[in-house]
Amino acid sequence: MPNKTTQNNDQNENGALTLPVTRDALYQQIWSQPMTQLAQSYGVSSSYLARVCKRLNIPRPGLGYWAKLAAGKKVKQRPLPKPQTGDELAWARAGELPVNKPVITPPTAIRTRPLGKNKVSKVHRLIRDARPLFLKGRKTDNGYLKPRKWHLVDIVVSGPGLDRALEIMNAVFLLLERYEHRVRLSPSHETFHRHDVDIKEKPRHQNSHITHWHPGRETVAYIGSVAIGITLYEISEAVEVIYHHGDYVPIANVGSDWESKYPRAWSTTKEYPSGRFCLQAYSPYQGTSWVHQWEIDKNTSLDRLANKVVKHLHGQVTLIAELALKAEQEAKRMMAQRAKEFKAWEKEQAERQQAKAHEESMKDLNDIIAHWAEMKNIAAFFKEAEEAVHRLPESERQALGQRIQEAKNMMGEHNALQELRSWRSSEEKLNIYSVKS
Repeated sequence: MPNKTTQNNDQNENGALTLPVTRDALYQQIWSQPMTQLAQSYGVSSSYLARVCKRLNIPRPGLGYWAKLAAGKKVKQRPLPKPQTGDELAWARAGELPVNKPVITPPTAIRTRPLGKNKVSKVHRLIRDARPLFLKGRKTDNGYLKPRKWHLVDIVVSGPGLDRALEIMNAVFLLLERYEHRVRLSPSHETFHRHDVDIKEKPRHQNSHITHWHPGRETVAYIGSVAIGITLYEISEAVEVIYHHGDYVPIANVGSDWESKYPRAWSTTKEYPSGRFCLQAYSPYQGTSWVHQWEIDKNTSLDRLANKVVKHLHGQVTLIAELALKAEQEAKRMMAQRAKEFKAWEKEQAERQQAKAHEESMKDLNDIIAHWAEMKNIAAFFKEAEEAVHRLPESERQALGQRIQEAKNMMGEHNALQELRSWRSSEEKLNIYSVKS
């Protein structure tokens, strides 16, 4: 019988479940109520929640499970598999830090002999369906494949070199997994970075207008909890070509006397796939710069290559872990430094705003007082004028009285208390600043 729900996440004011939630807690929830109900509690669709379960390797009840349970029949709850290295341990929103992120540590002991070949598949899961996906898409103007799909094994290759590239990666991946080093696309919760790839045989340290395909997620091998990125690319070589009628044609195909055959053509050099490869292993951790390369030609033994790669990675995994931990510590130090600087900036900003609010409040108050004094003078002026008019003969009094009234109407009335009500103190202005910001 399924266990009752054990939740490590809260509910919002509407009663919906909130994220993040650990893998263990979500497993218990999945087996305590139907998917449609649980999905509604999270504010997602049941199909979306099913994809989350697949991503976190959480088994779900099969068809008819809840009907059998309601009928009192015995039902079996499938156990939660143990997480593998690199697996997500929680469901969180995009951008949130993963829960219980594993500590980067090199393995205390590395298997000295690989498992038998019959204990691993002949074709690695990242290679099995890759070929047709690489062939679907476009090509660069020098012949490299640009598949539409981004979540593929990290290979930069031409069409003719694709089969060889897949064989190379398959040999390396299978041997790594025979040593029980898992090879997979990088987990979505990790902030890995892919090392730059320069496919040129002789790098020129200048940008190229050709944009080669790159994967949406890095291909990584885990030795213990340490991730190592792996990229394979087909090396390009400079080929002398002529430009004729909108096409680039290698001079080797038209002969050295091309100038007499094509008088209006002009020559240049372009980078084309050479059929030779470079396997690049690198540290995918932010702030690190470890990288190693192996060049591969058509005569290279893939078994020997795979053994060289695995042996080298075994020897470097401790260094990569140290670099990653050092980079992580430096990132924390920088984050603390930025937090300290931001706090100091906030304090300075508050002091500046306080000074600005005091200055503006004082100016407004001085303006009110000055205006009040001015209106007092005007009122005294009209009072004296009215008193003088009363002393005049009746024949002049009416005309001047009308003029005084017109002048008073033009100046308007002044209410000092009303102006004081509209005045803002320093604290009131600070509150206005905080609302605007």
